[in-house]
Amino acid sequence: MAYVQRVAVNDDFGGDATLVLNITPSAGSLLALGFAWEVASGFAISSVADNQGNTWTAAAAAAATGVIDKVAGYYAMNVAGAATTITVTLTGAPDRFRGRVHEYSGRALTGALDIAKAQGQTNPGTGTDAVTTGTASVTADGCDIMGFSSESNDQPVYTAGTNYTLGGTLTGTADERRENVSAGSHAATFTINSGAADPTTLMMAFAPPAAGGQPTSKRFGGVPSMSFPGRNNVW
Repeated sequence: MAYVQRVAVNDDFGGDATLVLNITPSAGSLLALGFAWEVASGFAISSVADNQGNTWTAAAAAAATGVIDKVAGYYAMNVAGAATTITVTLTGAPDRFRGRVHEYSGRALTGALDIAKAQGQTNPGTGTDAVTTGTASVTADGCDIMGFSSESNDQPVYTAGTNYTLGGTLTGTADERRENVSAGSHAATFTINSGAADPTTLMMAFAPPAAGGQPTSKRFGGVPSMSFPGRNNVW
């Protein structure tokens, strides 16, 4: 049960109603997707899909409209193990369109989303962990948390929040993760270098198998693998 990899895309050239992220996950993994675009564009989400037929579910509580950007979170459980092209489509083409996808192994196959939270802030400042989703109650021990934040106007430089690992930064955006957290109150936080910025931030927490089912690979048609003591074979 672990974070595996990430993909980051910033489309800051405008003219595109779609954002495309390419990733090759292992069969049975969970993919967590956060993306952002400008509030001023007035555009809405049209669809989120991929070329492998995975089912993408909106984490409704991970959507927020800030001063500058809107953010939204989606996830796909028990995905196919193949080269995957994820396409996010809006109702129009914003000037800036940004996204991050994380792969996690060993997450629940059903009901994987434990909690989600998002909010926009006006000038939270440069203090440690000042950029935040606000807290939410994680219900299951062992959850993995993804955080994502965007500010496409002032475009501050981000650093990871306390106890988080920074995935990476691109202009005015960042993603982070925290693994195997205990049940209780949590928030995704970041620190930025500009007191004038108005970031919008999301987090999603995903439950371990005990909360939603035993991990199995799609290549075996949903049948759990079996091993026998003293043998190397896996069936």
